[in-house]
Amino acid sequence: TTTLPRKLTTRPFIVKNHNTNKSEVLVQDEANVLRLISSDAEVLWADSLKEPISSTLHQIDYFKNRKLQYLFATTTKIHLIDRNGVTVENFPIRAPKGVEFEHLAVVDYDNTKNYRFLASDKKGNLYIYDKEGNNLEGWTPRGLDSPLAAPAFHIRVKGGDCIVALQKNGVLNVMNRRGQMYPGFPVEMKVDAVAGLFVE
Repeated sequence: TTTLPRKLTTRPFIVKNHNTNKSEVLVQDEANVLRLISSDAEVLWADSLKEPISSTLHQIDYFKNRKLQYLFATTTKIHLIDRNGVTVENFPIRAPKGVEFEHLAVVDYDNTKNYRFLASDKKGNLYIYDKEGNNLEGWTPRGLDSPLAAPAFHIRVKGGDCIVALQKNGVLNVMNRRGQMYPGFPVEMKVDAVAGLFVE
């Protein structure tokens, strides 16, 4: 059991300690302080982000050395922090002026850890950044006309890369790497609202 000084505002994010392979927990409180808690219930570090976390949290091997970092979005930034609480160089990536991030996903087209970061804002616009924080052509942003129901994501179909984005109004978009719609999309499912998507 660990008692913290303020009410938590995120769910517990279960993360892996790459040194011990044990599970640890990241949480943020109402003062926007992020804490890493060890498997022995010890608070290892605490740091203020100054903004609430808006996305889920991902662990990635940014340096391709089998050490894991924590990737997530707050309202106006994409953060990458190592397990000691230190911000990785070139981060945070700042949102364009007036934009508030809502979702974040990690894309690794060919499983080489040359990551792309796929973010969406509260209006449904999509942005893809490379590892150095550059906003890629075709995604500056790729505008959709309503918010997303869930984070956009990447799948590969018959060797082709697909970026899938489902909007709350039931419109399903499937785009290529350049942000161009595949033939037959978008699909309007003619429903009032959707909560998510499962792909088989």
